[in-house]
Amino acid sequence: MVQAAVDLIPDSADDAYREFVAISVGERHYVIDIHSVREIRGWTAVTPVPDSPPAIVGIINLRGEIVQIVDVRLCFGDPPITPDGSNVVVIVAVGGQLIGLLVDAVSDILSVPSDAAQEMPAFDGGAGQRTVPEVINHEDRLLGIIDLEKLVDAESLFNTAGLATDAPVPVEDDSGILPLAQIALVQDSFANVVPIADQAAALFYEKLFELDPSVRPLFKGDMVEQGKKLMAALGVVVSNLKQPEKIIDTIQEMGRRHGEYGVKDEHYDTVGEALLWTLEQGLGSAFTPETRAAWGAAYGIVADTMKSAG
Repeated sequence: MVQAAVDLIPDSADDAYREFVAISVGERHYVIDIHSVREIRGWTAVTPVPDSPPAIVGIINLRGEIVQIVDVRLCFGDPPITPDGSNVVVIVAVGGQLIGLLVDAVSDILSVPSDAAQEMPAFDGGAGQRTVPEVINHEDRLLGIIDLEKLVDAESLFNTAGLATDAPVPVEDDSGILPLAQIALVQDSFANVVPIADQAAALFYEKLFELDPSVRPLFKGDMVEQGKKLMAALGVVVSNLKQPEKIIDTIQEMGRRHGEYGVKDEHYDTVGEALLWTLEQGLGSAFTPETRAAWGAAYGIVADTMKSAG
């Protein structure tokens, strides 16, 4: 069975499992090997590059490194969209360089038995088959495993099938679970934590164990690897704050599993305290009272959802 999310507590390391980040592109759903994922960020304006392949929508400056942003829809021959704040960019490492994948959503982190992947049946299916050589079955739904190197090769990037230019421009509203101003504070501040993700995760668990030593025995695996999963899970939640319906099932499932582990309501308070403390250490003066309030509100919604499901 596929495990549907990464837990803050507890952890169970198992070399017989592979971890993936689940993404959606239109009505299609895929997964990417979590070890290739470096960052999950919201959509921001890009700089167009003249004469670039159609699938490359532009470039961004990511902490001094120029990163090309690739519209995954175009790689599969689908018509493009006009990106807005609901879209997500997944920064991945491919062939020694960073590439940004423009997708509709990042919805989950999956832990899958290593032998669960099945080879895609052979047929003359074009780019889709070449870039998705394997599939996994998750909750009676087939998810294609994207081969990143093949996805961003020249042939895929120059695929112009279905190219259209008249996509409507969506208008954001303030009807989500948090005001847009608070969502922006959470997403912008998390982007500043990503460069120090490993240190932040280590600080978080150090503080968590200091606040409640009784939870330490629950963690039996490699804490560095657990920290990477923690930051990836936070990235999924943060990137979907404007569209929580895409991750509500995942959050509820996490709550149910935590209930089975024996996690009590007070544990959520401790995790929240450790999280806010970690953000304060990592962001320094940038962790303003407004930013703290935004993170507290966001975490409170996630925690309440998990507690109600557990």
